[in-house]
Amino acid sequence: MSWEVRIMRSAKSYFNSTIFFRNLKRYWPIWSLYIFALGITVVVTLLPLYTRSGYGSNHANTRYIYVAMRETLPHIGAVAGAIINLIFGAISALAVFSFLYDYKQTQMIHNLPTRREGHFFTAFASGLTWLIGANLIAFLLAFLLQLFAGYCEFAALLTFFTALCANSICFFGIAALCALFVGNKWGMLLLYAVLNFGALLIEAIVRWVLSLFVFGLSATGIGFSVLLTPVALMPIASSNAYIEDVYTLARFIPWILVCAALGLILAAVALLLYRRRQLESASELIAVKPLRPIFRYTMAFLVSGLLCGLLLELVFGYETGGRLCPSCSVCS
Repeated sequence: MSWEVRIMRSAKSYFNSTIFFRNLKRYWPIWSLYIFALGITVVVTLLPLYTRSGYGSNHANTRYIYVAMRETLPHIGAVAGAIINLIFGAISALAVFSFLYDYKQTQMIHNLPTRREGHFFTAFASGLTWLIGANLIAFLLAFLLQLFAGYCEFAALLTFFTALCANSICFFGIAALCALFVGNKWGMLLLYAVLNFGALLIEAIVRWVLSLFVFGLSATGIGFSVLLTPVALMPIASSNAYIEDVYTLARFIPWILVCAALGLILAAVALLLYRRRQLESASELIAVKPLRPIFRYTMAFLVSGLLCGLLLELVFGYETGGRLCPSCSVCS
């Protein structure tokens, strides 16, 4: 009997290689589109610079290509990388964590001899592996284009690759947090949009309402909320990397580390949520019960603020210029 017990006992695993490779094979069309989007962006942006007529004929054109490579490559990784990963980070997380949104599939997966940490690490690694691999392909493509031009700026290439990877980690971490927070795919997409653009929306609503009462206050413009918008973090950092019209990689690299750290921190929070997640919450909008009131009141504030601003705009219009509240005009 003791011999049978020793044979039948199974250890809990922290990683499931079968599910990992299954995800890689099953969702390859998603990451193929990601590779295609990155490749088109790199070629369309860099090839016109490298095929500039007479690029090697004089020192001025040589200097032009060198400066263009040093400035354009990191900017592609920051701007295009943020926009593309904003889309494919959500799609990838939605794919690899889709087992959490079906009750039968959730029960089947969690009956395997794998800890919840193992399911999380397997799904997270399978989603991030393809993204990092696609970034490496884009890096090699940019390197080949530089060889075609005859000049290689390896520091800019490496910054381009790390910026892409930082964007991938950041947005995939945000999407993983959203995937563990909710219990169905539509709730995940809604929460993902709120986390990425909620700060901008709140500021726009506040500006919109106050512009109807406060004389001279513009309803348009962007303030502090841009710092709470992940998709704008890397592009702003890349734009601020200039010192006296010279692109300085040293000012951009710390922001790359911040972006990657943000994604890893949110992934750690997602793991903590997963460890306390009730499996019966599959298909529910919010899977974590203590956080349901927060989500409810936040969405109520956003919707009510938007409707309030819309109502004031329809009734009074922008031409009030503070006349709704004379004291505001006097104080301003």
